Amino acid sequence: MQPSPPQNEAAQRQAFALAVQLLGGLRPTARRLDCTERAIRYLLDGERPLHKGWLEDITTLLREHARLCTHVARGLDPLFMANLTAAQREERPDARRKGQRPLATSDGSDEAPLSPEEQERLMAQEALAYALRERA
Repeated sequence: MQPSPPQNEAAQRQAFALAVQLLGGLRPTARRLDCTERAIRYLLDGERPLHKGWLEDITTLLREHARLCTHVARGLDPLFMANLTAAQREERPDARRKGQRPLATSDGSDEAPLSPEEQERLMAQEALAYALRERA
């Protein structure tokens, strides 16, 4: 099997910015990485290199965050009767979805859901915009 090509530095920085956003922003991420917000900004801006150690640490935090999110989601999933209140167990239409209107997309409109590629592009743009706002 042939090794995969090296990661593009800009794409890696975008992924890092998205990770910072998913972990709650500059301050919470810096606190959990035991560093300053300025250090994170330098990494996001490209003023400092993203060493392998930074990638390992942020990956560890993301995995822990995903584990916690999965745990919470399992406790809320309506497919498990134990997660429902007595009122929710009664068979009746969901008031929020009355008329079978689809859920709104991330931009608040009622358009068709985005493709995975479009979602990824949108998330990367939002992460970059968020990182730039945090920097200002």
